[in-house]
Amino acid sequence: MFTSADTAARLMPDSSATFFASTAEHKDTLTYTSPTSGEPVGTSFLTPKTPDDLVKRRKAFKVWADYSNGMLGRTSDYMNSSLMALASAADWFAQADPAFGENIRRYYEQVREEDLLCTHPDPSAGQPGGGRHPAGQRQALVAIGATGGRALCAAQSPR
Repeated sequence: MFTSADTAARLMPDSSATFFASTAEHKDTLTYTSPTSGEPVGTSFLTPKTPDDLVKRRKAFKVWADYSNGMLGRTSDYMNSSLMALASAADWFAQADPAFGENIRRYYEQVREEDLLCTHPDPSAGQPGGGRHPAGQRQALVAIGATGGRALCAAQSPR
């Protein structure tokens, strides 16, 4: 069950849809060609391998910052970058079990190719004293909305 503290997470699909609808003129900055499908995908998924890749990523994040006047600390592309970094470390995950490396690669590719939008609400929001979760408490992934062809999933702590 969502509480009023989850309102920000519920508004994220609308904010992201508005952003993407208003930034069509930045398509070349906000997308790059997928190495698997050849289709345009979000620049936040781009694994930087050259200085030009870093410049492209910086320009894309600047578009987000300019759109929000710097008021969004973690835009919806934040988790895309996190997934990109995790997928870049697939060999490290594979040390424990080859399936772990393959799983993170496939999940990254699925989110990138299906243009999924992932986020995570602040786990301390709405809790007295901003309390954190007990050690070892797991978060569950729940779908909380979809907009403009982009699905939204968020980590929601069991209450």
